[in-house]
Amino acid sequence: TPCYANNMELIIKNSKAIYLKASITTLFKRLLNVKKFRPLIKDIADDNLKDFIAKHLFERAFFYNQAFWKGNWLGFGYNKKHNKQIGWGDIF
Repeated sequence: TPCYANNMELIIKNSKAIYLKASITTLFKRLLNVKKFRPLIKDIADDNLKDFIAKHLFERAFFYNQAFWKGNWLGFGYNKKHNKQIGWGDIF
């Protein structure tokens, strides 16, 4: 994860970090069916999972928003360095 130690610094220095944003609802739907395989969330009640996701997205936003490219999970976004909208073809 980019949120610990100097991981984000290393990621930025050695690669192009990509942050694929997804809504809390989208993340909830994806994680609900795989909770038992995810140690961090396996014991969280389904009713509390959305709040847990929201809290962690908020806490991690500082790191995630340092990414070279940020976009929604559909593959389109905004590159702040080049001040333009971009798609997958602009990254790879």
